[in-house]
Amino acid sequence: MSQKNPIKPIFMLRQVPSLFLLALLIACSQPPFLQPPNFPQNDMGRLPDVNLQVYIQPQRPLGLGKQNTYLTPLYLPQRYDKALTVSYAGIVQDIFLQRRIFQVLEQHRDLEKGISRAALKDRGFHYLMEISAPSFLAPAGNSRGWVALDLKLIRLADDATLWHIYGEADLIPLHRGHDILFPRDYREAPTITEGLAAIVHKMADVISSQETGAPLP
Repeated sequence: MSQKNPIKPIFMLRQVPSLFLLALLIACSQPPFLQPPNFPQNDMGRLPDVNLQVYIQPQRPLGLGKQNTYLTPLYLPQRYDKALTVSYAGIVQDIFLQRRIFQVLEQHRDLEKGISRAALKDRGFHYLMEISAPSFLAPAGNSRGWVALDLKLIRLADDATLWHIYGEADLIPLHRGHDILFPRDYREAPTITEGLAAIVHKMADVISSQETGAPLP
């Protein structure tokens, strides 16, 4: 019985390191056909990380789609430009109107004039939405930022708080990654406005889910 020739397997084993080195060189060279089709080059469209806490929630839907709600300016912890409180409240208003949660959501714009709950009831409003921001911390360079929003929905008939939701958003930059195949470019952290909008979207998701019975997205 003839013995098998061991030369061929030995030759193949000797080629393994060379093949591995060749594959490694190809990977490091990043040929075009290995690049992902939609490789992100900037921070557009990246949502902040949001943490939401629901403190008070009604046991059943309130029928908000047929109710009128009045929105306060965004109360800030420090002295900011008054126009900022109105513009940030406008973001809240736009997002809730887009979701069609309320029949009417009117924003208070006259900062020189207070809000009278009795006058709101006389005008046909059913709820008052109070929004405040405990703190802002704008991101800078490689330093992360942070923004928080507190929302209360108050029934004007008896001053009962039916919704109380608190949200925080971490505004974190994406540092450069040194992967073998696909290096990740540095991307700036989301802005305070983007963080605020992300929180409001999450809050609208929770309230809309309660009203419609649909699961949270």
